[in-house]
Amino acid sequence: MSLPQFIIGLDLGDRSTHFCVLNVEGEVVAQGAVRTTTPALSSWLRQQTACRLALNPAIAPYADPLDPEALTGAEAGDARCLYLAASALGQRALAQGLVPMLRNLATVKALVGRAGEVDGATFHHGPDRYWGVFYAVVPPSMGQDLELSRQHFEAAIAGDPDYLYNRVLYAEAWCVAVGDRGAIEETLQGVLKADPDALPDAGPENRHAQDFAADL
Repeated sequence: MSLPQFIIGLDLGDRSTHFCVLNVEGEVVAQGAVRTTTPALSSWLRQQTACRLALNPAIAPYADPLDPEALTGAEAGDARCLYLAASALGQRALAQGLVPMLRNLATVKALVGRAGEVDGATFHHGPDRYWGVFYAVVPPSMGQDLELSRQHFEAAIAGDPDYLYNRVLYAEAWCVAVGDRGAIEETLQGVLKADPDALPDAGPENRHAQDFAADL
């Protein structure tokens, strides 16, 4: 099986799906958006070859780890793309199990780390949100650090309190990890009572976060 030449990150929205494409050196080679319809997405995906698409189980999930030094040229305008690629790849690997997660860990950490360095506020403080989850859910043998997790979640929530996933994931990851039932209930109730349209560009995501909170 040949190794993929590109990593694609997708941000699926109600109307448009934003994408970014990285080569194996970590360079942004393309980014844009397609309509979130079956014909449009199917047509676009058929054009992508020799790639690793983290949200598509038909694509080979393995590739050589990305050298963090390859990302030194990334700039603030690349942060969203780097974060989306890392998020999609990380979720895909986590869903597959421990071995794929370990194999992709260096790549994901390099992408998120560089995104945070060049623009920590990207995607509603996505890098802090990601590290908050990461340091709460990984086992101690892989570097679990609940204090560092708390600090990252606090930074994400303070930076963008109206992006409800910052709070939902804080409840699901950190509060669960420390066993703070009171904080879980208080946080989720706050999410359910929040105005999902307080951030005009994140209304659909916030409503999804509220549905997720209701199910926890």
